Amino acid sequence: MSMKLTNTRNRTLSTYQRLHGTQPTMLSPLAPVWWRYLLVIALASIAILVLPAALTFLGAGIILGMVIRDLRRYRDLAQMWPMYETILE
Repeated sequence: MSMKLTNTRNRTLSTYQRLHGTQPTMLSPLAPVWWRYLLVIALASIAILVLPAALTFLGAGIILGMVIRDLRRYRDLAQMWPMYETILE
C-alpha cells in the first residue's frame, strides 16, 4: 500500500531534502519566499498611511501577527533540525 502525498507533504519533504546535510538558521527557510513577506508588509504600511481607519490597523496587525508566527516556526525548525536529521537518516 502506498501513501499518497498531498501538496503540503510534498513541499515539506522538498524542504527537508533541500536542507539535508546543513544546519539551517532561522532565516534559511525564509530565503525562497522573503519577497512575499516584504510585499505584504509594504502593502500593509501603505494601507495604514492611505486609509487611517481602525479596520486598516486591525488588518495590519493581523498581517504582522502572521509574519511573527512564521518567523517563530522557522526558529523552531532551526532548533529542532538536529532531531529531524537523526530521524530522517
